Amino acid sequence: MSRTQSLVILACLWLAATDVSADTLFLRNGRQLEGFAGRETADSLEFQVDGGIVVFSRKEIDRIERSGGAESFRLQEQWEVGRQRNEKLQAQVEAQRRRELADWQAEKAREAALQKEEEARQRRLGADARIVHLTTDQGGHLFVEARVNDQLSLTFVIDTGAPMTLLTAEAARRLGFDPGQLKRTGQVMVLNGNYDVAQVTLSSLELGGLREEKVVACVLMQENAELAKAIRGGLLGMSFLGRFHFSVNRSKKEILLQRDPAGQAAVEEAPAVKTEIRLLNRQDNE
Repeated sequence: MSRTQSLVILACLWLAATDVSADTLFLRNGRQLEGFAGRETADSLEFQVDGGIVVFSRKEIDRIERSGGAESFRLQEQWEVGRQRNEKLQAQVEAQRRRELADWQAEKAREAALQKEEEARQRRLGADARIVHLTTDQGGHLFVEARVNDQLSLTFVIDTGAPMTLLTAEAARRLGFDPGQLKRTGQVMVLNGNYDVAQVTLSSLELGGLREEKVVACVLMQENAELAKAIRGGLLGMSFLGRFHFSVNRSKKEILLQRDPAGQAAVEEAPAVKTEIRLLNRQDNE
């Protein structure tokens, strides 16, 4: 539908609703519009309809039948009020669009600045250190994404009080272990519950690009949906973290890892970060 056709429909609907006469513009192509003739020149005519003002060439116009009287003047005033209202609404919409664009640009600039700062920090640390960002839950536990056996990314609770890294039965199964076929090597207490575990060796565990091989871990031999919901993939304990100098910054939600050539942990925390989840170091070999 052309702009002229749209304006014709708008004008006709308005006039039908108000039952007030207006100027009628007859075009040479057989169409006609109802509205009000405005500024005229030797070559053109401005014709006001409810949808706005359309400029016609004299060559397009056949004739104009002009109306008059107080009713026509009143209708013209109503259209002008409507036009001003529409312009105000359009200005508000445009102002809102500009604000949203400015907010988006500011957010992108902030993200770029943070990324640049992060890259600069990483360069200062060197190749054997990483800053890894953490997430938290409502209980304040710290979570981190790590890649296990070069095949699966798992979410772990960071637990500096756990001597061993722990995998849930579901996570172990996804890694190719069968908890039902593993030999029980001990028991752990997690969330005040005791669980049988089997010891396994992970071929690799990678956090923030720092990769360690032959990481000892324990696998929960029983399924427990509530526990799996709380600790997700498991606990990231000292069997992995102990290979690094590391510090945890709760306010920034990040952990700094630096490879320790001696393989001994140097924990720099004030206060020490220990979750409510505890892993007991008890071996009950059978």
